[in-house]
Amino acid sequence: MLRQKRIESLFEIFLNLKFIIVTLGADGARVIGKMKGEFGDIVSKTIKISRDNKFRKPVVDTTGAGDCFLGCLIAFWANEKYCESFNQNTFSDQFVDLAKCVQIACDVASISVEGKGTQKSYPDFGELAGRGVEF
Repeated sequence: MLRQKRIESLFEIFLNLKFIIVTLGADGARVIGKMKGEFGDIVSKTIKISRDNKFRKPVVDTTGAGDCFLGCLIAFWANEKYCESFNQNTFSDQFVDLAKCVQIACDVASISVEGKGTQKSYPDFGELAGRGVEF
């Protein structure tokens, strides 16, 4: 309940704020959106790590997982496919596109914790499909 009040207060303080993303570590992330002008219309979706267990390895080091998540989220969000549609589509389309980007970021960050260190544990684009990340 307290977390919900904090989220509502962010939407009250920053009137143009449309989306909030809360990372949940091994539990994924939550995407929260507020429809413009209608404070009562707040929607949210929890995004779980979706990589198949056959691709997963034990967690070695969580250092840098948040940075990996954010970098991946920004990279996919800035991709033409999502970026251009984000400026043209309805709130619900934008929410779905953002949730897709968050899903990819959760999956990529889940790979980063399987190796030691920060940047050297981040997968490159070419190895994502072979590690269970779909996009």
